[in-house]
Amino acid sequence: MFHEVTPYNAARIFYESVVDWSTCRTLVRAQPQFMNAPRYDFVMINMSTDGTQVIFAQVRLFFTFTFGKTVMKLALIHPLDARLTNYNRTHTHDKNLRLTRLQARPRNMSTIVSVEAIVRGVLLVPVLDSVPEEFLLFDLIDEDMWMRSKSFEILVDTNT
Repeated sequence: MFHEVTPYNAARIFYESVVDWSTCRTLVRAQPQFMNAPRYDFVMINMSTDGTQVIFAQVRLFFTFTFGKTVMKLALIHPLDARLTNYNRTHTHDKNLRLTRLQARPRNMSTIVSVEAIVRGVLLVPVLDSVPEEFLLFDLIDEDMWMRSKSFEILVDTNT
């Protein structure tokens, strides 16, 4: 039986805008060298059939896995669904800043997802001097992201 793994540095993600239902496209990169610096973009990943439960993650690698005649498009991701340990809480909304705060899992808890589960690329801003890694969701990047951020539930892994 023939099988092969082929890595890629980027993927085009097509999604339907919740603003006007038009088809939009975003280019998500996972490159160790992009303009002389590493670039690993962030994404929103659908975790439910109705699209109301999501997690955010950093893409570390895109690849296809070919097994016989079956080709699977996959992504190695670093999930940002850990419980916020610095604040001893499970919810992710920062009431003072009115922003969504996310915390990364340990790197050894990275996982593989289908590229089809990726909803769209997102802009996350790192919280300086945070240990473990924390990020703030910048939901004002466009109207679609703002409307999505008001309509989904962010899943938190309470085991981390």
